Amino acid sequence: MKDMFAPLRDKPCYTNIGVIIMTNKQVRTRRDIIQALRELLNTTPFENITTKQICTTALVHHSTFYRYFTDKYDLLSALITELCAQFDGKMSEATAMAERISLIVQSNRVIFKNITASHAMYYELIQIISKLLRESAQNTPAANDDILIKLIKNSPHPEIASYSFAGMLVGVLVKWTEDPSTAQPARLKQFIEDVLNDLSNLA
Repeated sequence: MKDMFAPLRDKPCYTNIGVIIMTNKQVRTRRDIIQALRELLNTTPFENITTKQICTTALVHHSTFYRYFTDKYDLLSALITELCAQFDGKMSEATAMAERISLIVQSNRVIFKNITASHAMYYELIQIISKLLRESAQNTPAANDDILIKLIKNSPHPEIASYSFAGMLVGVLVKWTEDPSTAQPARLKQFIEDVLNDLSNLA
């Protein structure tokens, strides 16, 4: 199964700005900017991070930042894709969606807590995750039996379905940050699994 979180770091690079054919140096610069946001999110809520801070941390000029990203939200989309891509090739095709999501979240707990620290971020997160889900559904073989992907592929309106499920996943993240009882990996996995099974039964 093609990983729903396949990295967007290969040349050419597809961004909100358009298609960028990058040199090795440009690839490194782009990764430095992404890494800068990652470092800042380990200590600071996303809402409080400025483009100036990102540029200072990445040691790049403002004009360099905007050569790769339209704004800090575009950068956040790239970072989330990179975080999720850590597990690309490390999990088998049979790995359930609930386990994949819980592993990604648990491995980046502080970062996700700082991303979801503000309610204003919910819409942006839904947009980002919805895009990842749509791409995964488009690139995943029909034989795949993952509940979430199957629901999207079988929907007469996959774009709306992706958006709806993205909202559900953001809700899971919010619940996880607010409720300490979901902190254990097994509890988080079970929580996501239950939600997906409920959706499947409603379909």
